[in-house]
Amino acid sequence: AHPGVVKVLAAGTLPDGRAYLAMEKLPGTTLAQRLGDGALPLRQAIGLFEQLCEAVAAMHAAGLVHRDLKPENVMLVEGGGTLHAVLLDFGIAKAMVDGVVTLTETGQVRGTPAYMAPERFFGSPASVATDVYELTVTLFAMVAGRLPWDDTADPDVRLNPARLAETVEVPAALDEEVARALSTRAANRPTDVLALRDRVH
Repeated sequence: AHPGVVKVLAAGTLPDGRAYLAMEKLPGTTLAQRLGDGALPLRQAIGLFEQLCEAVAAMHAAGLVHRDLKPENVMLVEGGGTLHAVLLDFGIAKAMVDGVVTLTETGQVRGTPAYMAPERFFGSPASVATDVYELTVTLFAMVAGRLPWDDTADPDVRLNPARLAETVEVPAALDEEVARALSTRAANRPTDVLALRDRVH
């Protein structure tokens, strides 16, 4: 029921055994499509990011980890003359126990590699900390118009993301907070997405 989360209208299994989710159809464009035109103005990016943090926090409060936060999974809906961010795609969202989720039955790591937290590449389960990381990569893309790395497959590159201030002019405090939230060590990141929101504000 959170305004920043797409409404799931129905869920079930088709006659052939495939699972389905029926969600509301939203007017607007995805954040990924908007970023195809370049970076967002800083103030707008921070405003949309705060909305996303609150939506993800609502998921976490309900016991779910998204596991695939990225611009393609964010819809920008216009209302009242402003844009509102709505979180989409719960195809791989999963319930968590004690803040983490188990791997899939086959042990596969699910998600989008370009945005995935580094610990997930080494088999660690998704957690609040990994959603914090993916949200921060999304913020970086909104502000800089690009990802914090040029090669999403090279481990050395992925473990050494570019600083936001190296790619675009931002306040030093914001650069520090983004770098902290992109730490390769999950324990060094903000404890939850609302703490991340408050640090970036």
